[in-house]
Amino acid sequence: MSIMYHVGKLLCIMVFKTIFRRKILGRKNFPKGGAIIASNHASYLDPPVVGSAAPQEMYYLARESLFQRFFLGWLYRKVSAIPIRTDAADMKSIKTILSILKQGKKILLFPEGTRTMDGELQKARRGIGYILCKAKVPVIPTYVHGTFEALPRHRHVPHFPKIVVSFGKPMYFDDICSESPSKKDYDLIGKRIMKRIAELKSEVLQMYGN
Repeated sequence: MSIMYHVGKLLCIMVFKTIFRRKILGRKNFPKGGAIIASNHASYLDPPVVGSAAPQEMYYLARESLFQRFFLGWLYRKVSAIPIRTDAADMKSIKTILSILKQGKKILLFPEGTRTMDGELQKARRGIGYILCKAKVPVIPTYVHGTFEALPRHRHVPHFPKIVVSFGKPMYFDDICSESPSKKDYDLIGKRIMKRIAELKSEVLQMYGN
């Protein structure tokens, strides 16, 4: 990882700890080797919030169009972002993701695919199940609380609520991926991941409220 990645992470830690009073749960749940950090997606703040809370370095995804902007393209490459197309199945990006995971590294993915409109959890898309069965790595289910209240889709000026990041214990899907998984199997994986994220949400709400 570049120096820019580490500098950016340090700055994010300072901002989220001081302004958003961020709390982190489950940092010990990160296994060694490749893994997918699967988080709910409520805001543009989610990638830096999760990345700066994690005890290990990770890769990110960003829309391909953003890389065409001079400064943003330079910045995203420095912080290990991977360009993806949102208008079609992007096999090139999937191959890049698989390569990163097989090198024993970690990557942040949002199973829902896009930011929530109302703050509620959404259905997982099929892609994460496909990637998991190809890469055969564990998933760290992750729930981020407070980013929707801070900067949802319809707001351009952030608010500053308390943010909580909860990392769950690793999930394994060897029982599904061991043979020849189908599209239904990929959907089942997504459902299991979102169910665990919903459980993490419930735990966070019990501890910290709305």
